[in-house]
Amino acid sequence: DGLGQVLIYPYYTVRNGTDTYISVTNTTDQAKAVKVRFTEGKNSREVLDFNLYMSAHDMWTGAVVATADGAKLITADKSCTYPAIPSGGQSFVNYAYTGAVVEGIVDAGGDGENGSLDRTREGYFEIIEMGTITDTEVAAAVTHSAGVPDNCAFVQQQVSKMNMGSSPVGNNLTAWHPLSAPTG
Repeated sequence: DGLGQVLIYPYYTVRNGTDTYISVTNTTDQAKAVKVRFTEGKNSREVLDFNLYMSAHDMWTGAVVATADGAKLITADKSCTYPAIPSGGQSFVNYAYTGAVVEGIVDAGGDGENGSLDRTREGYFEIIEMGTITDTEVAAAVTHSAGVPDNCAFVQQQVSKMNMGSSPVGNNLTAWHPLSAPTG
């Protein structure tokens, strides 16, 4: 039936004047958090990832388009993301396949191949459900009203606090559980 917890889109390209259009739908009556990750096609190195927070029955759309030296993601969709996708789009990066090797970081540094952003012009992407949003305040914040999430800034602030090692509830990292297990 085309439903699941992981979607692997086997190919995107912006070569030869082509754009790749993307859409994903939350078919449930619950808000969802998903990870969106793009990898380049030569050695599957990550070029962009972000969290997408979808309200019930939400559809998110975007497109991968060419830039002067690589590719970027553009979207006019108002669904909440962390980090936020700028209005002009988010360029893909080559950090995962250029630079110095960092001990303990898998696939850090150069991979012996060309470090050009041209590698970002084709690859694949995946969308992985992180979970159902069970925190009522977070679910309300990502729920659309007139096509716009009620309070995306609140969600981005909470996620930022978690990424910095502190919790939205004091300094107790175990006190805040906005997600339950993925349900597909």
